[in-house]
Amino acid sequence: MTNRQWYSRYSRHFLLDNFDEHHQQQLHKATITIIGMGGLGSTAAQHLAAMGVGTLNLVDEDTVNVSNLPRQLLYTQAQIGRPKVLAAKDQLLANNPDCTIHPFVQRARADDMDDLGGTANALLDCTDTVASRLELSRYARRAALPLFSGAASGYTGQAIAFRSGANAPCYGCLHSLGAHSSPNCLNHGILGPVVSAIALYQVMLVVYFLTGIAPVPWGTLHCFNASGLSWQTLQLTVNPQCRICQL
Repeated sequence: MTNRQWYSRYSRHFLLDNFDEHHQQQLHKATITIIGMGGLGSTAAQHLAAMGVGTLNLVDEDTVNVSNLPRQLLYTQAQIGRPKVLAAKDQLLANNPDCTIHPFVQRARADDMDDLGGTANALLDCTDTVASRLELSRYARRAALPLFSGAASGYTGQAIAFRSGANAPCYGCLHSLGAHSSPNCLNHGILGPVVSAIALYQVMLVVYFLTGIAPVPWGTLHCFNASGLSWQTLQLTVNPQCRICQL
């Protein structure tokens, strides 16, 4: 991409009051690891790649299914049966060939996380089970990486940003409250725009972190209810008995 093409592509970013070439370069230098390429992960990846994040590591063992298409808009009918991370790579590069995509057709396991996320600036937790979220939280604490977690089911969703540190809560602290345990959408259904709303919230949190254009509300749980189009927030505190960050 020539310098002129670069300025033309991101010209609408540069019209913002607090966004300039330096911020765009910060996005380009960044590496983000997305764990889970379902509704949350595919939507987040689509926006991060399009807006100029330099490298995305995509981790998922699943394949594209016809039931995914109403909410996982990155994929197409023709890609049914393909591994999601490979289908996503094709689509993301078609939009922005300047983005480097590393696909990993596998489940994210603790023993593999150094290879999957060790070079990343941040992790996006787009998984759909409590066990996976706890495992990712444990790894993020050990690797001192920020973790941006999202969940959605039915008409509701939640997003939260975690950072490492002695006085910073983690997903384990949140799980002990029972406040972030959305049921799996396979059993309870999901409204497509709810998934997109939460994924875009995760993207905004990551962009704030990478560029510094706004402060990241670390440890604040943002809860969305589509039934009433309402948002609520809860400031999380450290659980002294948390088995991830305290014991």
